[in-house]
Amino acid sequence: MVPSVKILGLRVYFAIRDNAKMLPSFLRCFPNVETLHLESKETYQPTGKLSYKFWQEVGPIKCVQSHIKLMVFYGFRGERGELSFLKYFLESAPMLAKLVIVYNKGSFTSLTEANSKVQPLFSAKWASQDCSVLLLESAFQEGEDKWLLNFKTGSDFSTRDPFVCAAALGGCHF
Repeated sequence: MVPSVKILGLRVYFAIRDNAKMLPSFLRCFPNVETLHLESKETYQPTGKLSYKFWQEVGPIKCVQSHIKLMVFYGFRGERGELSFLKYFLESAPMLAKLVIVYNKGSFTSLTEANSKVQPLFSAKWASQDCSVLLLESAFQEGEDKWLLNFKTGSDFSTRDPFVCAAALGGCHF
């Protein structure tokens, strides 16, 4: 366990079953994370998506249940595996104040299409009544590495949150 970590950034291949199955175990190693940045990466060799039932059966994850206030989900495509995880997360995170969903530039033909992809999340029973959702388009297209391109900012420990989409969205702060 690493209890001193408050901000965590991870890449997950939700279409690779074993990769996505590691996420709960990994999150359990960081019980005090308050800000979670997840990047959903596309793969051309999917091995199966995890259903919502998998996430329901994961069991308690301390940081999700009692600490995470902000989650930024990059690379959203509206795939079943992503939606299953996000629905689980919304139903399990009572401290969550803001969920920011960032889709890659050009992923959807319009904001209306992007909005339609997140609609299933609103049928969930959210653990936090005060949570707001922000849907944004990234300045980057799929395949452009926003964190690597902005390595200098990402490794600057004087910043409040080195991952906060400075490269992805032109310096926005939540």
